[in-house]
Amino acid sequence: MTLIEFYKNLIVEAFQKFEPVWQEDLKYGLGFRWIKRNYPQKEQFQITDLMSEPPVLMYSIVLPEPYLHTTIYEEIKNYKSQYELTLAILDRKLWLNATISTANLQDSIMGFINQARSQLMNIVDCTIALQDDIQSSAIGESIH
Repeated sequence: MTLIEFYKNLIVEAFQKFEPVWQEDLKYGLGFRWIKRNYPQKEQFQITDLMSEPPVLMYSIVLPEPYLHTTIYEEIKNYKSQYELTLAILDRKLWLNATISTANLQDSIMGFINQARSQLMNIVDCTIALQDDIQSSAIGESIH
């Protein structure tokens, strides 16, 4: 059994016990990925095999387009975390990511997911819409 298979077995068992709504994405080719859609925001968890290094865990929350026009960029940049926090834009959606190498993992995998979820939700809760975008939207709406 490889190290990535070991972590997959741990997370499959944990998901079955504690969060059975996660569904494996069998199309992911760099390791293993699961998707959770029962929450207002789509969540994703993946274990990526880097071959020459220990596997990497990534938990993501996918936010809708309106979050592109908020202070979320500054919030994630300034947030103190033991994880690598990043964001990406794909298909007009914002992906907030928390990543850690399994070599640095100090919690269980479910502990990582819950901590990462908590931190990313803290960031989302602290974001505010940018004033220029609010005024532009209001102007645009009054014209139509």
